[in-house]
Order: sequence, then C-alpha cells, then structure tokens
Amino acid sequence: MVELIIVVGIIAIMATIGVSDYLSTRSQKRLELAAEVLVRELNLTMERSRSQEDGHQWWIHFDNPDGSNNDLYTVCYGTYTAPGADCAAEGGTESKRTILGAGLDFTEPASGTTKEIIFTKSTGLPVDADGLPATTLVTIKSTAAGGSKTITVNPNGSITF
Repeated sequence: MVELIIVVGIIAIMATIGVSDYLSTRSQKRLELAAEVLVRELNLTMERSRSQEDGHQWWIHFDNPDGSNNDLYTVCYGTYTAPGADCAAEGGTESKRTILGAGLDFTEPASGTTKEIIFTKSTGLPVDADGLPATTLVTIKSTAAGGSKTITVNPNGSITF
C-alpha cells in the first residue's frame, strides 16, 4: 500500500509539472502567433495603401483601453485626418477589427491610450500623425507566460519583430 501511495504521488508531481509546462508553451505560442498575424496585417495594409486599393489611404489604429483582455487593433481606410478614438473619428472606415484575446495585452501603446500606424497613399511608407517619417513600436505582452514581442515599423517600410 505504501508503494502504491508513493507511485501515485510521483505521478501527481509529474502531471503537475507537465500541465504547467504545457500551459506556458501554449501561452508563448499564442503570443508568437499574435505577433506574426499583426506583422502580416501591417504588411498587407502597407501594400493596400501603396496600391491605393479602392482609391484610399490605409492605416492601423491600435487601442489599449484600461483593463486587460480588451486590447485591439483596427485596419482603416479613407483619408486620415487626425488621431481619434476610432477609424470614423480619424476620417476613415473600419475594414477589419482584431482583438488580441485572453492572456495578451499591449504594453505599447500604453494602457488607456491609442496609436496609429499610417501608410502614405502613394509610397505605402509609414508616417506619424503629422505626416512625418517615423519609427513606430508596438509591443504585445503575454500576461500568462510573461514574455513579450516588440514589432518595429521603420520609415523605410521594413517591419521586424
């Protein structure tokens, strides 16, 4: 009976280690996937602006409201006028909205703020809200695994993470 209790105890310890390792790996994979999807969306939006798809300028609006698990980004098109609360306030129309999901939050833009990455209509190169070339950072953090991914959009159009 003592041997059986020892074996059950060892199995329980191994199962606990395995489950925690699985959950950590899953959270890391979720973070990597979110970063990869955002990079693809940035590249696609840059190309849409460069080709003047539907005759419009394109940009991405990042929103980091206070709280967790509610961060999102929206692909917008139209004529960008000025920073605002959403696509319509900035002079455009919403094309696609993506919520980061459980366990993921933006750390850049900071909590309670928004940010835009605007692509010029003819060249597709990124500019800031004043129309000047700028390097823009977006950071996604995994609240469960503790890691983060920083995506850098450079003035020359290169996007890295």
